[in-house]
Amino acid sequence: MTLELNGPISTITVEVTEVSVIEVDIVNSSVIIDGAGELVVEHTTSSIAVNPTVQSEITIENPRSQVIIGGDGDSGVNTFDQLLDTPNGKAGHALKAVTVSADETELVFVTIPGGASYAFDDLSDTPASKSGKAGKGLAVNVGETDLDYVDFVLDSVYQLHLAATNPHNVTAAQSGADPAGSAATVQGNLDTHEADTLNPHAVTAVQSGADPVGSAATVQGNLDTHTGDTSNPHNVTIDDVFPLDNDEYITAKDLASSIRDILGVDASDNVSVGSTALNLLLKGKAVHPQYFNGTSTDDLALLAELNSHVSNVANPHATTFDLLGDTPASKFGNADKAVFVNGSATALQYRFIVHSDLNGLEEDDHKLYVKKNGWNIGADSTVTRSFTPGTRTFEIAPSGASFEYWCDGVLHTKTTAQSVVIDDLEGLWFIYFDGATLIASQTVWNIFDDDLALVSYLYWDATNNTHVGVGHEMHTWVMDPATHAHLHLAVGSRYKDGLSLGNMDVDGNGDDASAARFSVGDGSFFDEDILNVIEDGAPQPLTSVAEIPVLYRLGATGVWRKIPATTFPITTTGGGRAAWNEFTGGAWQLTEVDNRDFVLMHIFGTNDLEEPVIAIMGQDEYDSKRAARAGAEVEMQSLLLGDLATLLPEFVPMATVIFETQDSYSNAVQSRVVSTDEGDDYIDWRATTGSRSAVSGVTDHALLTGITGNDHVKHTETAAAPTTTEYPNDGDCGFHKDTTGPTYYTVCNFGGVIKKALLT
Repeated sequence: MTLELNGPISTITVEVTEVSVIEVDIVNSSVIIDGAGELVVEHTTSSIAVNPTVQSEITIENPRSQVIIGGDGDSGVNTFDQLLDTPNGKAGHALKAVTVSADETELVFVTIPGGASYAFDDLSDTPASKSGKAGKGLAVNVGETDLDYVDFVLDSVYQLHLAATNPHNVTAAQSGADPAGSAATVQGNLDTHEADTLNPHAVTAVQSGADPVGSAATVQGNLDTHTGDTSNPHNVTIDDVFPLDNDEYITAKDLASSIRDILGVDASDNVSVGSTALNLLLKGKAVHPQYFNGTSTDDLALLAELNSHVSNVANPHATTFDLLGDTPASKFGNADKAVFVNGSATALQYRFIVHSDLNGLEEDDHKLYVKKNGWNIGADSTVTRSFTPGTRTFEIAPSGASFEYWCDGVLHTKTTAQSVVIDDLEGLWFIYFDGATLIASQTVWNIFDDDLALVSYLYWDATNNTHVGVGHEMHTWVMDPATHAHLHLAVGSRYKDGLSLGNMDVDGNGDDASAARFSVGDGSFFDEDILNVIEDGAPQPLTSVAEIPVLYRLGATGVWRKIPATTFPITTTGGGRAAWNEFTGGAWQLTEVDNRDFVLMHIFGTNDLEEPVIAIMGQDEYDSKRAARAGAEVEMQSLLLGDLATLLPEFVPMATVIFETQDSYSNAVQSRVVSTDEGDDYIDWRATTGSRSAVSGVTDHALLTGITGNDHVKHTETAAAPTTTEYPNDGDCGFHKDTTGPTYYTVCNFGGVIKKALLT
């Protein structure tokens, strides 16, 4: 219901039949709801003000009526009877309550939880200002004399109802509870029962698990009788009391018999066991007191003296080894043993001759003489090795409790990490144990020496403060120095298995990264007595795409530099094409390969602890892949390695890869891997043999590769005439011998036609 006053009406009466929302927007008016439920508006002026300066007075006389008023709060009003109820009007707000708005500027209608309708007795009493009352509503106070702001949390009225003490006057009987005091009565009965110590349940001893009355006394009587029995009820014998072997004691009968034998008297003669007999007894056995017939003090004292003498192991008779009288029984189980004085020098004993007890083992006349020098087999698994460039420190530490090595026949055991710092000097460093001390030196070790335990080597880049490589050199003492020198100087490392290149996009698109990448399979090779195992991720990534560092020489002295590993086994320079390692003007440098030309990358397996697969940059450029293939043979036979030539016997050649580089290629290295002129993906050196820097060593012409190429003059010997099968390509030439007669021809394929010329 909406009430609007638009004229000089002093009093308007509206019948109220339900709770209504009333908007009042008048000046000096009164709204009265009387007991009959009628709404009476008394109006004293005909003007209507939208923003009145004097608010209307509202009086509620019907406790079941509700008037909710909202105002804009801009006029600074602070009494309830002056508030303007204008925000939304009263229409549609039946059964809602009045609360202060969230911004505390006006009153708003809110739904009362539970949907109940509430009316107030009197609206003349007004609460305080709305400040701090956001979200609260109007309610009759506890004393029902005033209105107050309250929080409507859930159903506030319902909660107040629940908080009341039994508002419905429910009785115990109605709720099914015991009458008041019944529990106390039961508790009293229970307390009385528990305090009853007169066994109200008549529990017997048997029921409680106790012995009958008097049983303990009976058992005690039986025990007293038994302990007072001195007639040996347990039939204890002397052997039970003295559980000793017959060899340890002799009886009086044995003693008497021995005395008769010593005195030479007849068995019928009665011989007492006394001091005379004891003095004659030299059998080396103690006499048990239980079997001793003598009772005099002297006899007992003599017995004690005899027993003490028998137990004396200090050789009181000064018996020598020659007088031992070693009987067969004492030798039993001592075959091939020698007689030694025991550790305390108090007795002799049988022992096997221990090798370490002998003297002169280091003399050359000993047929099993070997002076150990180096490491035990598998010793590399007992240590960890590392080099820290920042401090130039090499460290070898036990991976467990300790590690061992031999120097000049002496075993050394280390339980803590051993380290050495190299000087900041360019070049190779050799690290080894000399006795107990870890040494780093730039003097190449002499592998003929038999007093050093080799550990590692490294190449130090003093300009860039980094190392080019750090190798594994823990050779075993089993390999003598002469054998080591022969294998190192004349044989070098030998391929064992694996290490093939794969995942190659050979002759691919130079715009693709895959065209300049490859992987390396797991494998191994021997460096003299060391088996070097190369595996992906341990520690170098090799599978899918291998990450291989590139080594090259620089400057007038040809120092070695390393380009850190990337997914490309090649590097660039100049305008971005591939580089080759050129020696020009008396110095080494990186030179850009000419556009559309070729360069080689030589792949080696090494004993490096960090990156065992390396690439050495090619030292020439080529204008065709046929020339590059031929150049691979030359370069691998004659690589100029400088300091690394000392280490080449530690490496095994794996492959040479031909790269073509062009300005038009857009991958990161402007290069791609190309096949050889024979169609192979790369030149494979793994199965080649040779010594030190030579990798070919092929002596049979038929074993050479590339002999079918146009640049190789072929020689055939057959009864048949030469055909295009033998010389398939235009320009193929060779020599032909007709085996039916001494006829030799030069043969060439000219545009698919075989032509020959007779040789005279």
